[in-house]
Amino acid sequence: MKPVPKPGPAKLGPNSGLDEWLEEAKQCHYLPERIMKELCEMVKEVLMEESNIQPVCTPVTICGDIHGQFYDLLELFRVAGGMPGDSDVEAPSPRPM
Repeated sequence: MKPVPKPGPAKLGPNSGLDEWLEEAKQCHYLPERIMKELCEMVKEVLMEESNIQPVCTPVTICGDIHGQFYDLLELFRVAGGMPGDSDVEAPSPRPM
């Protein structure tokens, strides 16, 4: 089982971009406010173009609202087999009792 990343400030270079921001966020590192605002604007632009109904391939896992809990989101991806778009899906490991 992979260890849970430790939260902390992001370590970003002066020319960091979207890929670096996302990698830091996956490691539970806090992004500076300026970058978070820029990232939110990027996401907003993409979402404005999206339909509110999306076709999906089966099988699909549907989970409830996680109320912004990033660690819960990472756990859901771990249990479901990885991040969206990953091609190396692994079977979920048994949960300890």
